[in-house]
Amino acid sequence: MGGPSASVAIPRRKSTEPGEAEGEGAPERVGTRVSHAVVSARTSAGWKREQLARAVHERVDVIAGLETGEALKPTEALMVRLEKALRVSLPRR
Repeated sequence: MGGPSASVAIPRRKSTEPGEAEGEGAPERVGTRVSHAVVSARTSAGWKREQLARAVHERVDVIAGLETGEALKPTEALMVRLEKALRVSLPRR
C-alpha cells in the first residue's frame, strides 16, 4: 500500500462507427473563413459581441469562440441565425 503509485495507460477509443476512419471523429473547429466573416460582418454593422449574441439568442462566449476560432463548428441553425441577423451570407467551410 505505501509503494509508488503505478501509472495506468488508458486506451484510445477505437473507431466503431461505420465509415469512420482512424483519427477521425475529433470535433471539427470553426474555420478561419467563417471566423473572419463573422467578425467583419459584426463590426461593419457596428455591433458589439453582446449585441450579436442577443440577436441570435446565444451566449457571448459562443460568439467569442466563433470569432477567435476556438469554438466547434457551428450548427447550420446558428449559421442561418447569424446570416439573418447580420444580413450576409457566411462561408460554410
